[in-house]
Amino acid sequence: MYGLTAHDVEFINQKIKFQKSYLEDNFFTTGNGEVKTLLDVSFSANHSIRYYSQLTNKINTMTDYSKHFDLEPVFMTITLDGFYRDFLKADFKRFDSFRSDKKATILKSIPDNDIYGYLRQKIVDKVSFTIKDLYNVINYQFKKFLASYAFIKMRKDGFKYMYIRTAEPHKNDGVPHFHIMLYIPKQYFERVEESFIRYFPAPQNAKEGFITDIHNPAGYILKYITKSFMDVKNQNDIDYIQAWYIKHRIMRAVTSHFTVPQWIYQKCYAIEKDWNYLTDFIYSANKMAEWSYKDDYFRFIDLDNSREIHYEQGVIKLIREEKVLKTFGEKKEKKIVLSSKSKLTWQKSKKQNPFIPVDIDGEKFVYYNGRYSKLIKQPYQMNLLELYDYFHNIDIDTVDDKHYIYTRNLMIEKGLLVGERLKLTALDDIQDGFEAESVF
Repeated sequence: MYGLTAHDVEFINQKIKFQKSYLEDNFFTTGNGEVKTLLDVSFSANHSIRYYSQLTNKINTMTDYSKHFDLEPVFMTITLDGFYRDFLKADFKRFDSFRSDKKATILKSIPDNDIYGYLRQKIVDKVSFTIKDLYNVINYQFKKFLASYAFIKMRKDGFKYMYIRTAEPHKNDGVPHFHIMLYIPKQYFERVEESFIRYFPAPQNAKEGFITDIHNPAGYILKYITKSFMDVKNQNDIDYIQAWYIKHRIMRAVTSHFTVPQWIYQKCYAIEKDWNYLTDFIYSANKMAEWSYKDDYFRFIDLDNSREIHYEQGVIKLIREEKVLKTFGEKKEKKIVLSSKSKLTWQKSKKQNPFIPVDIDGEKFVYYNGRYSKLIKQPYQMNLLELYDYFHNIDIDTVDDKHYIYTRNLMIEKGLLVGERLKLTALDDIQDGFEAESVF
């Protein structure tokens, strides 16, 4: 079923149970003196209801605000041509039998790079494809679709678009297809549909892949996404379809970027869990919002309710009528970030003081040019909890690509993240935090 064996599912179940046991057996103390397990703060799709709740909240918010932007829903199902199934068995006879012009067109829709894989070369070398390879083919085609003239024209005309995407396996062999809820201006329906047929030429796509009569878009896409999640309250074991996502490291849901950044929502969670409410600060006359990822700061002011959410360098407060009602976190010293391109040159010079490590009251500092600075750990120097916290506080919109991908790959190596390792300094697949499945 879904291309998996009973042994595959059993192995994945044992892996998930081991992770849960690890999370339950490791404790830490919060700034308020509370003792919590790592499971208590987990956002993993396999261990915590919070991941799915957060995703549902975001999807509902995007759907609500699509009306604000005068966008209409379009539901798309994207499948691959049948000959791609042959590639799983290294059977390229059907492909080789095509006319040269058709083969050239097909090859243009197949990736050949570090991000998605050198799949054209696999065809040349007659090497079998994997399920993840087929996923990467559809993903690559979808990226090209979003870069088509229809969307360029939309952006030039000053219009927005949003999308929610999930992958689903074919029941027999696990070959993936995409379900996408796309929100675009109604006047672009025809132009986008033309691009859809051009970029996804499989016959079934043209027949039933582009649907515009959608009455409940959030519920429509969520019924497909829900299949990929384990019911952590009532379900003890991963089933076949859920195991498919984990085995092949397939993202359960991908969304376009939205108004309020993911890092703000994550930090607000202890005080405000409603993404819709936070988004309302951007568009309501009696609400104000400001933030700076660089300064580790944000502020949301609700004049109607005399309510304020204030966060700065690790401390978040809920304030009403100038009275602090709730406080979470501890003040963090401002980090001194050294450029990854900078190099320290160790030269004997009378004008240059040495770079000396110093231990003060158990904390690491460096003495340089007459000043003490707190030593900032690099990701590889952090323990598991430090690395987890550091990674999930990275803003992918502002971080250096090389540093993000290095940290993400390190998370995967340490078993803190389930996802595909990246080789290039690009974030094409990273979308607002829902790009991979966090173990914690």
